[in-house]
Amino acid sequence: MRRLIKDNKLTFIRHGGQELDEGGRVTLALPQNVYTEGSLQGYREGAEQSVLPAGVQVSDARLYYTNNLLKTANDEDQTSADVTEIDGITFKAFAVGDWNKTTILKRVAHYRVILIRVAEGRDS
Repeated sequence: MRRLIKDNKLTFIRHGGQELDEGGRVTLALPQNVYTEGSLQGYREGAEQSVLPAGVQVSDARLYYTNNLLKTANDEDQTSADVTEIDGITFKAFAVGDWNKTTILKRVAHYRVILIRVAEGRDS
């Protein structure tokens, strides 16, 4: 029987977009915690099809397989990527692949998330 391995529990912080307050003014939505379980693995150069952003080293990236849909940054609606801390280092969701529709086995359906280390002094 195949199942998604869930040996890592990570809490992500999801910063909301903008919302209107009672007075009709635009304010930032409060951040929310997103609790996840999944499998955290190292990013292997050459074994992955994704291209990392300029300046990001392979050692700055992780793969996270989870059943939770995580958010990447979106310039159109001005939302930030979900962020988490791994061993005291901050990582953000850079890319999310939906593997829920590509498998006939519902037990192994998941999202494949590329996490990249957030450089000190900047959030992107």
